[in-house]
Amino acid sequence: MNRKFNPWISYSDLFSALLLIFVLLLSLTLLQYTYAIQNKETRLKEIIGIKAKIVEELVNTFKDLDLEIQVDPNSGAIIINNDILFNYNDYTLSTKGKNILLKVIKTYLNVILKPEYETYIAEFYLEGNSDPTGTYEYNIDLSMKRAFEVFKYLRENLDEIPYQELFFKKLVVSGKGYNNPIIENGKINYTKSRRVELKFTLKDQEMIKEILEIFQN
Repeated sequence: MNRKFNPWISYSDLFSALLLIFVLLLSLTLLQYTYAIQNKETRLKEIIGIKAKIVEELVNTFKDLDLEIQVDPNSGAIIINNDILFNYNDYTLSTKGKNILLKVIKTYLNVILKPEYETYIAEFYLEGNSDPTGTYEYNIDLSMKRAFEVFKYLRENLDEIPYQELFFKKLVVSGKGYNNPIIENGKINYTKSRRVELKFTLKDQEMIKEILEIFQN
């Protein structure tokens, strides 16, 4: 006796097979995503750990040196008040400022560009900052001139600077004007806002930002 062909059985088998393939592909995708997130989380912890280690060493190294500068305990930025480096409304480096600069840069680079940290460093930023006295254009110009004056002095004293080639290759110089004032008790601290900062970024800081956004979402 011949059996009649039942198309619904074939369609049902085909659908089941396609559903199984879909489930397998979805599982594989989820596994890959989980693995990627775990790798990023591991990398995030590594980068955060490295930055914390660098900042801690910078703080401890400068702590016992009488250089009239500040080290930001969160970012590791070196903050030098403009009153030490320049006369009021001027961008010519003072003798005292020159002496402090060389001591600071030697100490800073001997920490941050040592072999265990060097591969993590992406860029350095030398930034001039001012207080809100005067016009925006005037302060941008003054802060840029001051930052460039520091840069020029460092270039003139290459023999005094460790890791000089690597440092200048990664260095970005800019003037911020009064865009980043120091706020204390809800008010601008004019004296502290007038400053030059030397900052560093790590190669994976953009990745860190992206990961943090993923975790926050």
